[in-house]
Formats: sequence, C-alpha cells, structure tokens
Amino acid sequence: MPLIKQKTQSYIFIETWMIKDLNLSGNELLCYAILYNYRELNSVSNISIKTIMGMLNCKISEAHDILLSLDDKEEIAINIDVFNKDKEIYYTINL
Repeated sequence: MPLIKQKTQSYIFIETWMIKDLNLSGNELLCYAILYNYRELNSVSNISIKTIMGMLNCKISEAHDILLSLDDKEEIAINIDVFNKDKEIYYTINL
C-alpha cells in the first residue's frame, strides 16, 4: 500500500494596500505578504531566508535578491543575530 502525503493548507492574505500603497507586485508582493502574515497570524516577527525560499519555491539567490529589493525600498528590516560565532539573518516588515 503506497503512502499518501497529506497536504497542509495555509493561506497568505494579500491586502489591497500592499499593492496600491507599497506598489509591490510579483514575488516582492508575495514575500512581503508572507512576512506580514507570519507577524499578524503567528506572532512571529522574524523569518529566515530558508522559510522565504520554501514559501516562494525559489533558489536562495532569488530570495536574497527579493529581500534586498524590499530592504532598499525600506519595506522590511534585516536583523542579524550572533550566537556562539554563528550568524543568523532574519527578516521582518517595517510598520
């Protein structure tokens, strides 16, 4: 008997103001919506690039470019945590 993978359902809400006020589209819009929804729905304010990569189904270089573009537009903030010589980079939205 083959194993059947069960899909989990989750939703990303894209608000009209994200499109009109922030002038976001494409993967930038999806990335911002992911960050916003994580903060609003899960009380998680920092997300790693690996999470963004997985949600956007893209390579790390593409996720990095998207995040840098959003940072250049001052829509997100980049947070760096250093613990025992390990550096972790997280991203959060600017409100």
